[in-house]
Amino acid sequence: MNDLNKFKQAIILNVHYTGANMALVTIFCEHKGLQKGIVKIAKKRQAELQKGNIIEYIHLKRKEDNLGTLKFNLIEQTFVKYFDNLNAMKNLNYICKNLVKYLKEDIPYTNLFISTTKLFDTLGLQNEELMALYDYNLLKELGVTLDAANYLKEDDDNSPAYYISPKSGRVVSKQMGDPYKSKLLVLPQILGGIENAEQTKLVQQINKFLFNKLFNG
Repeated sequence: MNDLNKFKQAIILNVHYTGANMALVTIFCEHKGLQKGIVKIAKKRQAELQKGNIIEYIHLKRKEDNLGTLKFNLIEQTFVKYFDNLNAMKNLNYICKNLVKYLKEDIPYTNLFISTTKLFDTLGLQNEELMALYDYNLLKELGVTLDAANYLKEDDDNSPAYYISPKSGRVVSKQMGDPYKSKLLVLPQILGGIENAEQTKLVQQINKFLFNKLFNG
């Protein structure tokens, strides 16, 4: 069996039925990024085609630019696991929607795939910090992150990294940033700063800025 015919692990992100026994399925694969294909499936197996479910699949294409056909085996029913948990389903829908929106086809996102499958184990918890950190890591995978390499400080400044410029994304020292703090974002401890109060809120503010940067270039 060559590599093209080996089963690969993936997460189902979206399912759109185009016929009684046929669906266009979007998946997230560790080594291939976003993938789309047609699934022909008997009605008794359609419950396996739910967003969040983890599968192993083979993508069969006659030509590279063809949509192709997906053949799969179910590994884990994430959707059924959390079906009666409103908070978990809200998080699951949010994650799948963002992955479809932001990921590109045929680009590996190994770290993001691993963090997503790990997060699926805790979706039932009302943990906003985990979701905020997940968004931050998603943005980082997409190449949008804070500019800590060009850390701004005075020559004799020994104060810690404390602020972020919402214009450049640069990390700024406390001493340099204090006079302009009303225009800056605070860097939380969890992202390398020293501020440990309201960390989730701070990460969410940073994510909002980074998402805007992603949209607006």
